[in-house]
Amino acid sequence: MAYQTLQDAVFGAPDVVVTDQQIAKLPYAANYMKMGELPQALVILAKVEGEDRLWASQGDEILVTRFGHIVRTDILSDTNIEELRFVKGNPLEKGLASLKQHNYQVNGLISSMPDYQFDLPFSAHYQVKGSVTVVIANKIQNLTQVDEHYSVPELDFYTVNHYWLNDRGVVFKSQQQLLPTLPMITITTLKPYIQDLQ
Repeated sequence: MAYQTLQDAVFGAPDVVVTDQQIAKLPYAANYMKMGELPQALVILAKVEGEDRLWASQGDEILVTRFGHIVRTDILSDTNIEELRFVKGNPLEKGLASLKQHNYQVNGLISSMPDYQFDLPFSAHYQVKGSVTVVIANKIQNLTQVDEHYSVPELDFYTVNHYWLNDRGVVFKSQQQLLPTLPMITITTLKPYIQDLQ
């Protein structure tokens, strides 16, 4: 199967749509990824380093996630996330029970290149919105929507990101914008990494 790259998407190729049979034959975990209004592309799990999941396209564009949060990007756009880290641990690691606490708020630092913006403080406040029906990999799933009110004061940037989690707290879909110079990135799980489900 030929995998569409994000570079292909820039030149107007249509959305990648993978059939159930193709998903079953994929030897690796895989996600759809969509940047802003660009067509959706397919990314494959290329490497696992601890809790980091490195997703790659055929064109070597890289997206790194940790518990569903985007923590690094390479060659995705003119601006890339060099590092995103939370001061006291990733809130999505703790699962829905912790996120349901009233006023669950965390702080962290984000760095980007090539604009050399390092360790910009951000804050994120989480709200569990409730159960919703989401179609993922051609199947209907009941997931819990979590809204992340995210701000980077030094950049005068504020947005609301969205995460859809199963009962065990695994993120199956997300919409994340972490810098004003990056578009909203939508990640949808096609074939999950099996160890993340255990």
